[in-house]
Amino acid sequence: MVPQHDFTPHGYLDNPYHCWKLNPSGVLRSLPPLGMGWHVPNLGSYVRNQFQYTAHLMLGLKIGKTILMTPEDFKRHRCTIISHLHTKNRFEYTCTVPKHALMLTARYFLVQEHALGCILTLSTTGKQPLPVTCFLLHEHTHNPHTSRAWEHGLYAINGLQEGTAMLGIASEGDVFVHGARSADGGEIRFGEMEYVIALEDAAMWAHGIDVPRPHITEHEESTGWQVHTVILPCTVTLTSEAGSVMNVILARGVSQDEAWKRWEDGIEEIALAEAQHRADDEQFWSHAPQLSGDWPDSWQRGLIYDFETLRMVMRPSAGVLDGVWDGMQIQAPRTVLAEAAMDTLFLSYADPFLASEVILNHFTSAPHPNLPCAREDGSYNMVADDGQICGTAPEWGFPLWCCDQIFRRIGDLHWLRRLYPGAAAYLKWWLERRRDAEGWLVYACSWESGQDVSSRFGPQQTGGTIIQHVRPVDLQASMAQGAEILVRWAILLEREKPSVPAMPPVDFAAEIPYWRS
Repeated sequence: MVPQHDFTPHGYLDNPYHCWKLNPSGVLRSLPPLGMGWHVPNLGSYVRNQFQYTAHLMLGLKIGKTILMTPEDFKRHRCTIISHLHTKNRFEYTCTVPKHALMLTARYFLVQEHALGCILTLSTTGKQPLPVTCFLLHEHTHNPHTSRAWEHGLYAINGLQEGTAMLGIASEGDVFVHGARSADGGEIRFGEMEYVIALEDAAMWAHGIDVPRPHITEHEESTGWQVHTVILPCTVTLTSEAGSVMNVILARGVSQDEAWKRWEDGIEEIALAEAQHRADDEQFWSHAPQLSGDWPDSWQRGLIYDFETLRMVMRPSAGVLDGVWDGMQIQAPRTVLAEAAMDTLFLSYADPFLASEVILNHFTSAPHPNLPCAREDGSYNMVADDGQICGTAPEWGFPLWCCDQIFRRIGDLHWLRRLYPGAAAYLKWWLERRRDAEGWLVYACSWESGQDVSSRFGPQQTGGTIIQHVRPVDLQASMAQGAEILVRWAILLEREKPSVPAMPPVDFAAEIPYWRS
């Protein structure tokens, strides 16, 4: 059963199309009070926050004289906002407005790569009919400093049909369409589109205050960023017997034609997409463990957050990476053996088959035996200051120990037979390439150790500074541990001799004394 809990009302949705080099499609992140949208190419300080744009679908309300637009508005009117559904595929806000006996749910999910969907439900327990104006907003921040297009500003116009609006970059650039359609056959009365700068301006406009529209080249003086908020009002009348359900789409494209086509496709496909996401969530949680009983609520939620995060960092095939792979994180995914091993070990409690295939893919698809950290286009992500191509060491995350724990869980000798050559080659690479003149194992740099710029390695300019004069005890111990694991695997494979077609033979009888030595 998909977990229903009192989750924090913020977080991420999976964008399986996003990768760092070949298709920086953006990450999907919530925005208070009730929004969700793209950060392109990602969020945060990575590459000095040189983002291209953020595009969020936002929601506001007008009930009588009550205006709910900004986070402060919802707080001032004692609204509660929580999330009862938060998977990698679907994120739902539940908002109650006690003053008007109103409940709103907004379920967000990706309909396709360029269409973000929201199923918006409004209901009341009041005895009298309740007119409600819902403001469908597209809040957009554009960073012209990262653009390669011939452009100067943002424009906003009506869409091609009632209940839609369009925002684009002039005179060349991306276009965004947002709008709604009834999902239950109920009447929706759309008002005139308006656009302002910030959400606070939208709140003033909703109060009837005259707010000037931003001019085409308007921008923030301190950053140069251009911010527009496009407002699409729609009014419904609720009763205790009949609420309102509407489908909302924010679509993007490189032209008005493409953005509009994607909006049309998205609004038609939204129900199917939600059903597919729901089925995927149900399949995962049909066998994933959950905490119950007297476990603290925060612990129960924490386990769910961890599993959903793990689901999200399992990335589909991209570029040179064939099969599902562990991206370490969603902002700028890359292959890192240590994190992949730890992630898949934890994932194996919920989906041992997927976990075992992911870590196996890391070993079988690596271009070098040390499994260098890499992007999906084949570029290396961890090159030391002397040009050595690095991957994580046997002691960081103890990858062979993690693999051994997965094997103990699944007991699949055919999987172990496929894994063994890569695992053995990994340890042999370290013995051949990372030993000093006296036989001690060393790191090329602190990145390789996973302990970036740790003071235990002495003075360093960067994580790539060469530290091969240090003989870390944990590295020696991890090699001994890895060798012991390989001995046990070799004994088992020599005895059972599982047949794996198209794999070169391995002399396990010779492997056993080699690793014992």
